[in-house]
Amino acid sequence: MDGESTADIVLNDQRSRWLNGERLREQLADRAADADLTIELRQLAGETLDELSSA
Repeated sequence: MDGESTADIVLNDQRSRWLNGERLREQLADRAADADLTIELRQLAGETLDELSSA
C-alpha cells in the first residue's frame, strides 16, 4: 500500500501439488455445495434478471 510491499508470494513447500483419487474425493465431499442451494439455482437458471428482481 502506498508503494510499500504488502505480501510476498512464495511457494509453500509443505503442500502437495497432487491429490490421489481418495484424497480428492475427501476434499470434494468436505466442500460440497448445499443441496438445497443447488436445487434453487437450477430452478432459477432459466429466469431473466427482471423476473428475479420482482420475486
